Amino acid sequence: MAFSRQQLLNMVGPHCRKQILESAPPKKQLNSDADGEYAGMNRWEREYVTQLFLLKRSGAIEFYAYESVKLCLAKRTWYTPDFMLVRSGCVEFHEVKGFMRDDAAVKLKVAADMHRWAKFVLVQREHGEWKFTPVVPRVAV
Repeated sequence: MAFSRQQLLNMVGPHCRKQILESAPPKKQLNSDADGEYAGMNRWEREYVTQLFLLKRSGAIEFYAYESVKLCLAKRTWYTPDFMLVRSGCVEFHEVKGFMRDDAAVKLKVAADMHRWAKFVLVQREHGEWKFTPVVPRVAV
C-alpha cells in the first residue's frame, strides 16, 4: 500500500508536520508492504523489513517506509534514514547497521540533535536478536 505525502501528514501529530513539510521529497515511493521491491537494501535491512511488516500487521506500528525521507543537516549535507516508522502518531527513524563507520555515527547523532521532533534508533543484530539503541540528543546548554 502506498501513501501520498498528504496522507502521511494526516497520520502524524501536528508537532512534526512542519518538519516533514520542510524535509526533501522522498526519492522512493512510500511503501508499507514487505513484498515491495526495495532496490539497494542490504541483508540486514531486508531481514528488518520483515520484522516491520509483522509489527504493522499486528497493529504495533501504523506505517513504515524505506529511505523515504531526506533530512538536511547542513548546507549540502543530507542524511537518509533507513526506515521511517509511525507509531502512535509519532515519527521514528531507524538506522540498521551491521557495523558503524565514523561518518555514519556523526550524521545519526547530528540528525537526532537537529530533528528532536522524531525519535532516532540504531538497530543492530547481535546473536540472532535485534538490538535497539535510542540515539539521545545532546542536552542544550
